[in-house]
Amino acid sequence: MLGWETIHGELRLSRTERARQRSRTAAVTQVIRGAPDYPNVPLGDDRLLEQASWIGIAVSLALIVIFWADWTSGIIGVVVLGLSIYGAIYQRFAARFRQRLVDRFAEDRLSQIKIINYVAFSLVTLFPRILLPKDYQDSGYRISSYRHGFAAWSRELNDWLIGLTGGEIAFSHDPSQFEPPSALGEGVRQHVELRQVLSGKAFSNDRKIRLATDLVKDGSGNFPAHLCLQRTDYLTGLCTNELSFKQVINSTTRETIYDGLKFFLRSEATGQLIFRGLQASECSNQISTSTIAFTADGYLALVDQTDSNLQSSGLVAPSGSGSLDEADLAASDGRFVAWIEEASKRELREELGIHPDIDMEPGRRDALSALAISSILVGYCVYLFRGGKPEFFFLASIGCSLADLKMRRKYSEAEGTLSKPFVTSEAYRLRAGCDVAAEILRILDELEACEGFRLSCPLEVQIEMLRHLCAGQPDKVRALFARRPGPVPQSKTIPEPQYLAQ
Repeated sequence: MLGWETIHGELRLSRTERARQRSRTAAVTQVIRGAPDYPNVPLGDDRLLEQASWIGIAVSLALIVIFWADWTSGIIGVVVLGLSIYGAIYQRFAARFRQRLVDRFAEDRLSQIKIINYVAFSLVTLFPRILLPKDYQDSGYRISSYRHGFAAWSRELNDWLIGLTGGEIAFSHDPSQFEPPSALGEGVRQHVELRQVLSGKAFSNDRKIRLATDLVKDGSGNFPAHLCLQRTDYLTGLCTNELSFKQVINSTTRETIYDGLKFFLRSEATGQLIFRGLQASECSNQISTSTIAFTADGYLALVDQTDSNLQSSGLVAPSGSGSLDEADLAASDGRFVAWIEEASKRELREELGIHPDIDMEPGRRDALSALAISSILVGYCVYLFRGGKPEFFFLASIGCSLADLKMRRKYSEAEGTLSKPFVTSEAYRLRAGCDVAAEILRILDELEACEGFRLSCPLEVQIEMLRHLCAGQPDKVRALFARRPGPVPQSKTIPEPQYLAQ
């Protein structure tokens, strides 16, 4: 039976869908309004017009019913009723017309540029031709191929970062905006932004931080003690790093606007392609972090990326990952590793749904703020399949049990569309009474055997780095998991880490 609850639910869904369409149309309009040939049709406020129309209908009906014997009031009521009905109909059809007009213009803008993806070709033909420069090779970097990409990293650099044999790394931040290649142009930026908005995938052009210093040895054989950072933004990363293995052409003239390979590779007469490094690169190269985390009772907490995610869609990803915001620098004291470690914890909290939000009730927010997370730096790589984009990796221990994590978890509306908890099994749990480093190696083997092709590239890179860490410096791992998490207020469900018992 069609009851009031069913009708009310359908009306609510209809309002939600219309609000989503208004938001989408507004976002598309915001992108293309700067075009000189944009048809300047104002969006208007459909909600106000709709509300005014329904109020007019209600008032006019009241006038007709109450003053039906007074022909003057009746006429006024009929006129108001007619105008209100016209306003409601006009609002509905005008909104749809504006939406179709904006969509047609957006589709026309998209058709002017074509982006050709030749990753499959590059993996077969170009990959053997890509080489690292001499300073990278001398610093121990080697190119490794994975199921969903390829990257370069150095065991020697990772050992230095983990041990900080050169002391803490300092950094300076250039607040001037990174200037992408002139070939990019506003047309390409607009095209890329339109594609993201129309695809329905989450997109926000936040201010980011790029790494402008190569982590390689100097003439004295030392890794850099000071790094240069610069402001960039998320859209510039999409237009450079994410187009590194793509060609952008004019659909009408078939002229190549730019070839993404030239942004970060240098062609040699021999046909080889040499990585230009971060300092000479024309890519955005915003800094990212990835973290693999275990709960207090030893469970591995990974994340399933949804199809709405721009990176690693549908794949198993690390517990927390993402690019660093410029806002993260506000709490920095000038120490680079300490800064990216805190930023990685923020990303970890967001993707696991344990980030304290201002909109939460005070008790939950305070409990999440007090939730202890300990981590250590595991390594660093540059993703060559993404134009040399730099990423730092961490191993972390969360100060709550898996059950408590599930109880506390609450995703923000935006993050909830991007990340889902990974199915946890006993096979991915640190066993009590066993050596932690050896247990992590066992879990990594289980993970690769069970997930295989579903592992994202960052997760595969981190698995390889963790193997190197656990085999070469197991004491670092044991020291991390020997740290007892502090007390978490308003919760009595957090057990002591059972796997620490020897």
